[in-house]
Amino acid sequence: MADVRFTPEQQSAIMADNPELLISAAAGSGKTAVLVERILRLIRDHHIDMNRMLVVTYTRAAAAELAVGARTGELVAQGALGEIDTSAVDAAKEAAYAAGNKLAEAEGALEASNAAMERANEKLNANPADDTAKNDLLKAIADQQNARKGAIQARDEAARAEETLTAAKAEQAAATTEAMNAVREQARAEVTQNMAAVQEARLQQEAAAE
Repeated sequence: MADVRFTPEQQSAIMADNPELLISAAAGSGKTAVLVERILRLIRDHHIDMNRMLVVTYTRAAAAELAVGARTGELVAQGALGEIDTSAVDAAKEAAYAAGNKLAEAEGALEASNAAMERANEKLNANPADDTAKNDLLKAIADQQNARKGAIQARDEAARAEETLTAAKAEQAAATTEAMNAVREQARAEVTQNMAAVQEARLQQEAAAE
């Protein structure tokens, strides 16, 4: 990451010692690079163990950039680089988006068929003996029925896609929580181990003093 030139705002985010920091920027503006540099600074300057960190990203590209940045900083040996799989959520989002577009098209077709049937009715009312108007009305009725069936099917598909997306998000949230809990448990275990080591050292000092 040494060849990256950061803007003054990015440098400020990297150097900030705030315990909580929100960085909001457009896609491709360098948020992940800033995050990597901030992690490196915390480890090198503040001697924070990488095993005590949980770094989560929701795109594979950003995860890859984090991994490359960590390797560049020679930090792989200090911590594990893992990944929370977002493929299920990504696929569900695409399916929900496609179903939403299909529903919009189906509802548009239904609206158009309703308008066509109204026009055919008006034409037939103006001239009940007009065979062309009768045929237009019959065609409009058939088109409306087909459009209504298509809209009902599209609504069902959109509802199923939304349910799938909700379930995928819940599973991803559970996986994220599990990962965070694992880090917390590891941190607690390390604290307990360190406290035990300190207590043992005190006992040894007291024994040596006697």
